[in-house]
Parts: sequence; structure tokens; C-alpha cells
Amino acid sequence: MTYRAWNKGLKGVSGRPRVPSEDRFWARVKKTKSCWLFNGHRQAKMGYVQFWTPEHGHIYAHRYSWLFHHGKIPENKLILHSCDVTNCIRPDHLWIGTQLDNMRDMIVKGRKVVRYGQANGMWGKKSKGFTGRKHTTAARRLMSRALKGNTRYADHHKNQRPS
Repeated sequence: MTYRAWNKGLKGVSGRPRVPSEDRFWARVKKTKSCWLFNGHRQAKMGYVQFWTPEHGHIYAHRYSWLFHHGKIPENKLILHSCDVTNCIRPDHLWIGTQLDNMRDMIVKGRKVVRYGQANGMWGKKSKGFTGRKHTTAARRLMSRALKGNTRYADHHKNQRPS
């Protein structure tokens, strides 16, 4: 018998009744005026917080929140934050999208930074070096369209897939 199969019983290792995953999850949530912040194990590289359940194993807290409030996550889809707070689990701050939606959202919000140099893969290529500009021309064009309201990604926070 594997550890996971053994541990799925109604009682924990100590013999006490197991606390349901939902109760353990909500005990770690701090609701503020804008975001619901989950206090848990923060992943070092990306900064997302994780939660463990017998049903799902280790799962990101925002994905568990989506499962709890909306149900199943479609295959090859991501749960994205409209507030850009990695430990936020508030359902109306989460939306479903693809990796392309995530990259476009990053560009529109001005979080994409172009860096030049040996450490960033631009060594040996024709490069002007640092030009003082934070964004690429394509990123500035996309942000300009978004500010004018001519972007199809303006309503991403309403859980709508771009057409």
C-alpha cells in the first residue's frame, strides 16, 4: 500500500479526525479590501503559493480557489490574475486563459522588460545595447491600442476568452 493510499483514510497519522481540505484552506485566507491573500508555502521561482490536498496533491492556491468556486479547469488552460498578486485567491480576480493570453496581458500591463547582454541571450547578435526604452515597439503599440479601448483583451477580467 502506498503512502498516499494509506493517508487518504478518515483519520490522520495521529489518530485524530482529519480536518477537511476546505476548512484548512479557508483558515489560511486573509481577506483585505481588494484581494483575498492566501498564506502558505510560496514557490521560490515564481512566487505562487501552494496548498496540499489528498485529492489533488500539491496545487497552487489560486487554482484550488478556481476549482472550489467554478469547478473543473479545462485542459491546456491557465488560471490568471487580473490583480497581478500571486497569492490572491479572490474568485473575481481570477480568469481563465491560455499562455498567449497571459503573455498579452503582461505586455498590456507593462510588465515585459527587454534586456540586452551576454546573460540574456543577446550576446553576439547585432544589438544597440540598452536604448533607455523599457518596452519593445510592438509592446508600445499594443499598450497604445489598449489605452484607446481598441483591444480585444480589455474584458479579460470577466472570464471571457478573446475572440
